[in-house]
Amino acid sequence: MMADKTYFICGAILYNKNTVITAAHCVADFPASTLSVTCGDFQLKKDAFTEQQRAVKSYKVHPRYRNGKGFLQNDVAIIKPHFDFVPDEHVQVAPRIPDRKETFPRDCKLI
Repeated sequence: MMADKTYFICGAILYNKNTVITAAHCVADFPASTLSVTCGDFQLKKDAFTEQQRAVKSYKVHPRYRNGKGFLQNDVAIIKPHFDFVPDEHVQVAPRIPDRKETFPRDCKLI
C-alpha cells in the first residue's frame, strides 16, 4: 500500500479482485484519493514488472476501530480500488476464509 504513490506504508492482502484488507492504522489518517495499492511487488526498490498498481476508490475502517496509546482495537480496513486487479502468477487472491464451524488439524478451530 502506498500514499501519494511515493512510499510504502503497510502490507495488505488481496481478498478478491476488487477488495483489499489491511490494518486500519495504515489508512485512517489519509484521504482515499492519496492512496494506491500495489500487488505483485516483491522488490520494493526495483521494478520487476510483476506489479499491478491501483488507485484507491474508497476504504472503510472498522466502525469500532480505536487507536490509543500503545494499543489498537478493531484494527482492520477494507479497501476498494478504482479498477479490479487481474490475478496472475504474481498477483493472487488470498485463500478462502474457513467457516467458523470448520475443524482443523489438532482440534484447532477458527474463533
